[in-house]
Amino acid sequence: MEDKKIRLTFMNYVALCAACMVSGAPGLAGPAIATCIEAFPDVPTATIRMLSTLPNLISMFVGLGLGTVVGKKIPYRTVSITGALLVLIGGIGPFFFHSNWGIVLMFRAILGLGVATGTYKAALIMRSVPADRKAQIIGYGQSATNLMMVIIQPITGMLADIKFYYAFLVYIVIAFIFVIELFFLKEPPKEEMTADTETKESDKTPAVTQGKRRIAFWIFPLAVISFLNITCLYAFNTGISSYVVDKNIGTAVAAGTALSVYTFAGMLGNVFLKQFTKIFGRFSIAVTDACIMLGLILLVMANGMPVIFAAAVLCGFGYIVGSTSLQYAAGRVAYPATLVLSTSIITCASGGGSFLSSYYIGLAHSIVGAQTEVQSAYILSIFVFAALAVFGVICSKKLYGTDKEE
Repeated sequence: MEDKKIRLTFMNYVALCAACMVSGAPGLAGPAIATCIEAFPDVPTATIRMLSTLPNLISMFVGLGLGTVVGKKIPYRTVSITGALLVLIGGIGPFFFHSNWGIVLMFRAILGLGVATGTYKAALIMRSVPADRKAQIIGYGQSATNLMMVIIQPITGMLADIKFYYAFLVYIVIAFIFVIELFFLKEPPKEEMTADTETKESDKTPAVTQGKRRIAFWIFPLAVISFLNITCLYAFNTGISSYVVDKNIGTAVAAGTALSVYTFAGMLGNVFLKQFTKIFGRFSIAVTDACIMLGLILLVMANGMPVIFAAAVLCGFGYIVGSTSLQYAAGRVAYPATLVLSTSIITCASGGGSFLSSYYIGLAHSIVGAQTEVQSAYILSIFVFAALAVFGVICSKKLYGTDKEE
């Protein structure tokens, strides 16, 4: 089994990273939200924001269904290539058909169906690559996603300034992902549930035992962390522009730069994910949540853009590296027979959190009552991430398995 896993060329690894990139597709249109609000003044703002959140909601439910059949009844390769095609159609469709917002959301729903195929990306990598490269390739895959967003999102903003529907032209990049997957993505070897396989895996991760076909218990706490991470931090992505303007410490352009810093920090962190997990081991998840907490404290106290940028570095590193670490941890504690479903649950929890994040902002304001809704969300989230960091330390052995390198 292990010999089969390592027979991958450079382009096969590129294709694995490309398969991860579809998960970033909903965020590519984010910078166009403000222009869309102006283009559809009669549509509620919350409905316009579904441009980013609806695909995540769709992918959450579809991803859970796919998790039970991918790699068993349907090949990974078939699902991944089909998903890239759906993302391409759903992404670029509104450029051609945009007479009303309902049509735009219909295409975003199609995009969400494609994004659902990215929910098993960690399982695909865990099945495909040798043990000593799993964390590295998962990190590279997420870094490729972040790099795509860093490059594409400013282009989205520039195109949206011309006409809101021009922004959807950026999804042409998915065509390249589709071609790479079509020619270079390899189907991983099937996991044979033999005693040898199970013993080998259980030597590395105590949570994996012979014959287990149910979902490991600690997948669910990992899913809760994934859900809370994006629910409580999504206000950074959607509200940083209004936050710096309301506090009179920057412009929308400066806020856009902060978002790029946020993404770049996470991208750089994921490049060194293997080293990060080696240094912090089972405390990796707790460390990332602590970084977010410190970043939010800086954000609340900020009186200038340099502090905002520092907060963006901490929040971006904490969230993006934390999300990848959660996927990696899920791959370590999951039973082999339910690996795909287990990693899908983590991704789907994140999608659900993204969809509910706008409601969290309103809830936070009703609890905290700060000057603005966004500021209230930042303040409440400080306490949430502090609690998550403590929980991550206390339950580190169960959440992350073992400190040993696979």
